[in-house]
Amino acid sequence: MYECISGKIIELKPTHVVIDVQGVGYFINISLTTFSELQGKEKNCSVYVHLVVREDDLRLYGFSEKEERQIFRLLISISGIGPRVAMTVLSGIGVEKFKEAVSSANLVALTSISGIGKKTAERLIIELREKIGEFCPGTIDAGSASGVITSEKSEDVLSALIALGYKRAEASKAVNKAFESNPDGPVEILIREALNYIK
Repeated sequence: MYECISGKIIELKPTHVVIDVQGVGYFINISLTTFSELQGKEKNCSVYVHLVVREDDLRLYGFSEKEERQIFRLLISISGIGPRVAMTVLSGIGVEKFKEAVSSANLVALTSISGIGKKTAERLIIELREKIGEFCPGTIDAGSASGVITSEKSEDVLSALIALGYKRAEASKAVNKAFESNPDGPVEILIREALNYIK
C-alpha cells in the first residue's frame, strides 16, 4: 500500500520517528540502524515503509534502506517471528552482520541477539540461508555521534528497551550496565549493549 514516506522529522526516538507530510504526522516504528541514519536529517527525510495490518491495529515500520525492509519482510514471513522480534533482530545485529551470520550458519552470533534462542536461530538459518544470497551487500553505519551521559539519553535507552517488550526493572539494570561499560556511547550503541545484558 505504501512504498515510502517523505517529509520533515518532528520527533525522532530510537524506536520510532514521526514524519510530517503536509500537516499529517505519521508515526513509524524504526530500527536502531534507521535511527542512526536519520539523525541530523530534519528536512527532506524519506523512509521506505511496510504496513502491518492486524484486526484492531495498523502499524507502519520504516527503514532507511530497501535492503533492511527486505530483511524485515523475510523475517516476518517465518512462523513465530513477528514485527517486534524482527525489529529486535535488526536493532541488535544489523543487516550485514545478520546476513553473514545466516549465510555462515553462525548460531553464536544469532543467539547473541536478545530474544533469539537456539531453535529460533536454527530456523532462521534453514529458512533464510538461500534467500539471503539474493540481496546485494549493503552497509551498516552504527553512527559516529557520541556524547556524555544525560538523563535524556538514559531515558531514551530505557524507553527503547521497554518498547521492545522488556520489563522496566530488567531494562533499567541493563541500561546501567551499558552506561558503565560505555559512558560516552551514542544512544543506538548503548541500546545494543544493553540488549546484550538481557537474557
